[in-house]
Amino acid sequence: MSTRPAWLNPALWVLAVVGINMLWFVVVDQEAPIELNNEEQVESFRSFDLDGPLWSDDPIPARLVLSLSTELPDETNLTYVLRLDNQTVITKWDGTVAEAPERWEGELAPGTYVLETQVPEDVQLEQTLLVAPFKPVQAIGHLALTVGLLVLALAEQGVRDLIRNRVAAGTSSGQPERSPFKPLQKGMPDADRYMVDDAPWREPVR
Repeated sequence: MSTRPAWLNPALWVLAVVGINMLWFVVVDQEAPIELNNEEQVESFRSFDLDGPLWSDDPIPARLVLSLSTELPDETNLTYVLRLDNQTVITKWDGTVAEAPERWEGELAPGTYVLETQVPEDVQLEQTLLVAPFKPVQAIGHLALTVGLLVLALAEQGVRDLIRNRVAAGTSSGQPERSPFKPLQKGMPDADRYMVDDAPWREPVR
C-alpha cells in the first residue's frame, strides 16, 4: 500500500484557506436591497432601521437608487431627504424629475433613518437602498477564517501523531494477546475421571 507524500496534506490545507477566503470575499461584496418606495405605493415618510454586522458600529457602504417614470413634463418637481435619527441630513434632492440623480453612494452608520419624499401622484417612483452589511468586518472575517483553519490543521496533525504513536507502542510490546477461551484438551478428561472413580476393583483401604 503506497503512502501519501508528506507535502500533500499541507498543500490541501493551503488550498482550503485560499478557497474559503475567496468565498468570503464574494459574500462581502454582496448587497442587500431595502425597498423604500415602489411604483404601487409611495410613502411621504418612510422609516427603517439599519443594523451593523455582529458587534461592529462602523459605517456600512450603501447606494440609494432611484427609478422614475412619468408622462408629466420634465419640469415636474421631485423632493426627497434622507435623515439619520430624523436630524442629520445624509442626502437630499430638490429639483426637476429630469435632473434627478439616478443614485447616491456613500456610507451609512447604524441607526434609524427616515426618507421624506414629495412627488406628484402621476410620477411612478422607485427608491431602493442597497447596502453591503459585511463590508465593515471584511478584514476580521478573513483573519478569523484563516486562524480557524490553521487550528483545525494543527489539531488534525496532532490526532494523527497520537494514533500513530499508540499503534507503534502496541506493536513494539511483543506480548501476544491471550485468548479469552479455554484451550481444548485431548481426549475426554471428564469421562475418563468418571470411569476411574466407578471401577469395580478398587485398592483396599489400609
